[in-house]
Amino acid sequence: MAKERLAYFDNVKGVLIALVVIGHLLEPCAKLGAEALAGFKVLDFIYMFHMPLFIFVTGLFSKSVFKQGRFRAEVPLFYFAICFLMYTGLMVEKLCLGSEVSFNYLTLNGRIPWYLMVAGFYVLGVPFFARLKPSVAMGGGLAISLLAGLVDGTNMFSASRAITFLPIFLAGFYLSPQAIVNQMKNELPGRHRLLMALSVGIVVIGFMFFQLCGPQKLEFFLTLFYGKGSYDDMLAAAGLELSVGVCMLLRLVSYGAVAAMGVALLALLPTRRVSLLTNAGARSLQVYVLHPFIYYALNTAKFTDWVFSALSPAEAVLLLALLGASIAVLLSSSGKPQQFFDWMKARIARWVDRQTPDARKARNTGGACS
Repeated sequence: MAKERLAYFDNVKGVLIALVVIGHLLEPCAKLGAEALAGFKVLDFIYMFHMPLFIFVTGLFSKSVFKQGRFRAEVPLFYFAICFLMYTGLMVEKLCLGSEVSFNYLTLNGRIPWYLMVAGFYVLGVPFFARLKPSVAMGGGLAISLLAGLVDGTNMFSASRAITFLPIFLAGFYLSPQAIVNQMKNELPGRHRLLMALSVGIVVIGFMFFQLCGPQKLEFFLTLFYGKGSYDDMLAAAGLELSVGVCMLLRLVSYGAVAAMGVALLALLPTRRVSLLTNAGARSLQVYVLHPFIYYALNTAKFTDWVFSALSPAEAVLLLALLGASIAVLLSSSGKPQQFFDWMKARIARWVDRQTPDARKARNTGGACS
């Protein structure tokens, strides 16, 4: 059952990491105008749930960080180390590609490594979350995330996104992976086909909703999903006139949409191992870290612009989706990056162990004796 459970969630992560790559390839559509509007709509649909669900899965498997009163400090330190290494590499690449860059390790310039920084801070909070009642933590997380839109957001330490996605991380943290497998696959055998049909319906409805949105609403929802600024700033940027209360309600609805898409994805994916998909999920971290280097090069060459100018909107979106999925598969085909990550985590864990009082005492005693 353990292997089935791990394969199941690796399949989930495999789909999500492929959507991360596809979403980044489609990101230039937001600035290309009417000819790329179809890509912008697909982009918004993907962004509605792909990173929120990644954060949900992160919460789902973060319980082991704090067990029997012991906190594994190497885990958040590893997230921060990979985050800063990735950010440095990307900024150096942009310099080599001729772009002007300004290094800012506190804000990461609001760019791709933000997830690693946010995950590190979430994991730092695990000992605190473990002591709270789930209802108190979830209620507090929702209140904070909704009220955060009343003040100007900040990219400092990716705080805006960390606050916006906090309820989603907590939802994963307080749920059991095995309970999800049981509910989705084992305890509903007679109703599984109905659940799958409803899941397909949820996906179709969500996709069609964004097809009916114009550029202004697409821009607003994109910023709302990711907490990019205050409600007033989001509305001003999109040129919309809505009350703050409506914005808070829409953010709350967006959490419901993430939950619905999560249920749909969990219901549709198999629990058994599916070679390429499962590998991509098991090695999703290396795909996340490495794919921006390809994306930045393609973006500098204005590849997405060229695709939409050369093909019809539907053909362009399909080509970029296939390319994004192929990149995810390619980057997950080798285990070498994961071996480096494991080595790095082991080195950090060794350093953390050396900082314990007993270890320091042993070193001091050994030094005195020698």
